[in-house]
Amino acid sequence: MKKISMMIIFLLAGLTVMGFSQIEFHGEFAKRIKLVEKRLNNDSPYDLDLVVQDVARIPENKRRFEEYEGDVSGRILGAWSSMARISGERPAKLDSIAERVLKYQHPEGYFGTNQKTIGWDYWGRQLFGHGRLLLGLVEYYKLSGDERFLESAKKLGAYLVESVPELTTTHEGNPWTDTRRTVDWKNSDSNRRHFVKTHQTSILEGLVSLYKIAPDPDLLKTAEYIVSLFPEFGTYHSHSYMNTMVGMVMLYQVNQDQALLHNILEIYWQKILPKGIRMDGAVCEFFPDDERTEGCSLTDWVRLNLYLWDVTHEAVYLDQVEQCWLNSLYYHQTANGAFGHAFLTHEGYGDRYSESWWCCLMHGLYAFADIAERCVVQDDETLFINFYTSLDFKPSDKEKGTIKIETDYPEKGKVKIVLPSIAKNLSVCKVRIPDWVEDYTISVNGKVVEANRDNGYLILNNAWNDSDIVELSFENGLRFVDGAGNNIQDRRSIDEITDPVYFFHGPMLLMVDNSQNNQFPNTINLDIKKAYTEHKNHESQYTFPAVNKSGKFNVVMVPLKDETWNDEWTEKWKNFIRNGETPIERHDIKIKQKIRAVKE
Repeated sequence: MKKISMMIIFLLAGLTVMGFSQIEFHGEFAKRIKLVEKRLNNDSPYDLDLVVQDVARIPENKRRFEEYEGDVSGRILGAWSSMARISGERPAKLDSIAERVLKYQHPEGYFGTNQKTIGWDYWGRQLFGHGRLLLGLVEYYKLSGDERFLESAKKLGAYLVESVPELTTTHEGNPWTDTRRTVDWKNSDSNRRHFVKTHQTSILEGLVSLYKIAPDPDLLKTAEYIVSLFPEFGTYHSHSYMNTMVGMVMLYQVNQDQALLHNILEIYWQKILPKGIRMDGAVCEFFPDDERTEGCSLTDWVRLNLYLWDVTHEAVYLDQVEQCWLNSLYYHQTANGAFGHAFLTHEGYGDRYSESWWCCLMHGLYAFADIAERCVVQDDETLFINFYTSLDFKPSDKEKGTIKIETDYPEKGKVKIVLPSIAKNLSVCKVRIPDWVEDYTISVNGKVVEANRDNGYLILNNAWNDSDIVELSFENGLRFVDGAGNNIQDRRSIDEITDPVYFFHGPMLLMVDNSQNNQFPNTINLDIKKAYTEHKNHESQYTFPAVNKSGKFNVVMVPLKDETWNDEWTEKWKNFIRNGETPIERHDIKIKQKIRAVKE
């Protein structure tokens, strides 16, 4: 088997991410990545027969959603390969899955059965899965260098190129004949038309990924045609809608079509951001509102913002990533590493939760991989420090040494960055400063320096030397935010607030849950001059005086992400059913708080 070097050069719209042999993460981010991989490595439930059933279609192995051919197997190949390429750790099970998948490709290029002959609904499901599988084949090839997987991806790509023109012309009643933007949810055909339409366009990401490593004019032509089919913002499945948008940004990286980028940004700023994103960064399963949120949609929101950063270098997109990553995405990860659906209430989340073993676990790993890939990025003579998480970034050239980030963020506001000999080739170091940070201090080798704050970054121009140390310090404490995302203390007095507010510790949204409180507050009595922090478990734990119909009491607030650790760490989860799902109980959570200003 032909191998390629672990040194990879990534092209992100002109941005070159330095080649590396390994990024080693520490702290909570590392634990959560390992938790997902542990879940995937365990044969309960991810045995090989279960994983490849969506391409094998063996009757006695029937499982839920196998008609989305390549969905589970493709997601695992793609997400796990992407993370393995970053960590330098290639799981044996991943290779076993890849070999099994390859056996089930039809000579015409598709996998499984020919669902095109059944009707538009099942063909749409197949295409959605095939889009995930095409991306998986590409990512596994980038990891392994095995030409068989590139050839398999090309055959699947050719099948999609041949099939796409038929999307709008075959099968009576296909989704493209219904141009209504509203959905009659009681009518299964209306429901499925909206669901499948963006399922079909979501193959765009796989096509462009293949084009980037094996340029073919037919792939590019087909990708551009898919963009013409992308519907206006409406009541659509948010996962497949934003997944298509990720593919659109990737296409822009290739063709530099300014009209395409303008359309993407208009949807982003005018539709999704004001109508579809909640204060914890969550995205509902269906735009613009729904009864539950979904791990896959959170991942696509994270990835869309990361890809927009790739083409703009505007840190506002990284702020959106961080809000979702450190709050909603972490909250949606369960104690066994999985991701799934949470059920919304007026004030937060209810106690029901459903693990989505067929999609969200693997897609959540994609989010982690894409975040990891952009923590430290080099562009010509500029080094971007985009996220604060403890890591050792080891370039492929051993002589260049290791970039280190040491931090307790998001608990605290102190970051130490050690730059090795690679710094000698730099002229600028850009250190991202979160948009909510007001006062800060930055130093180089212990000496405080002035740094311009521009477009979300602190700009350091310096004659860099080997082992220079950059240290950033800022206040990371309690913040009060209104429903529009404004810092209340910047705009008005606390005693003027009548609507519910959100409590943050730095970037982390705080919650009241019934695992640490036996009752919920109606009102929190707040003296703005008091600290209220407890430091019992961590610096972001607070106790506030509160009141409800029962009287006065104290209420404990901790970060929303802490919900993951409230249950026992386990490799199994009681709601796994091969052909269904059973909601499980977590905890009721309140994130909106009614406050009353007091002076005691």
